[in-house]
Amino acid sequence: MAHTQSRPQLNPCLGPAEQLQAKRQLLLAEKIIRCDKHGETRIDVLVGMSDMFISCPHCVKEKQQAEVLAKAQAERKQTAIWSGISERYYGLGFDAYQTTTDKQQSLLSFARGYAQGFGKSTPNLIMTGATGTGKTMLAQLIASHLHDSGRKVLFIRSSEMLRQFKATWDLPTSAQVAGQARDQLLL
Repeated sequence: MAHTQSRPQLNPCLGPAEQLQAKRQLLLAEKIIRCDKHGETRIDVLVGMSDMFISCPHCVKEKQQAEVLAKAQAERKQTAIWSGISERYYGLGFDAYQTTTDKQQSLLSFARGYAQGFGKSTPNLIMTGATGTGKTMLAQLIASHLHDSGRKVLFIRSSEMLRQFKATWDLPTSAQVAGQARDQLLL
């Protein structure tokens, strides 16, 4: 005759919430997880799984949060690069701009103030000067600051802007397109 274990019977006088709690107690066992970083943590595991290796739940949560943060940072960096912000300047603050003269310090202060006070009524900014004076770096730092504060930016050199503008000169005008459309059957 085969011996079968009888399952414990739940008290029929218990309400639904108490019965659910009793069922959980029958299916779950307490396990102590020891972690060098977080110490001891008590968790409930399914009966029969208490001998399995289970990672510290705090370490698992920290790892997941770090992965989410790393993904968000990678996406933020990619949008910055798509906006024209160079990897060379990405993540740098205004303190990266080294000043050796009073004029450079004044320009840095202006650029920092311009970026921090940027709003709807902020006028456009055009930078001119000799090669190697830091125009690109200051412009990139302003763009990076605005991008980091959640604004949409596009960094484009004047030569590239002119190239794109000139490329539109060969496109037909809307009147030319409309005239061509009249002469064709559109289905």
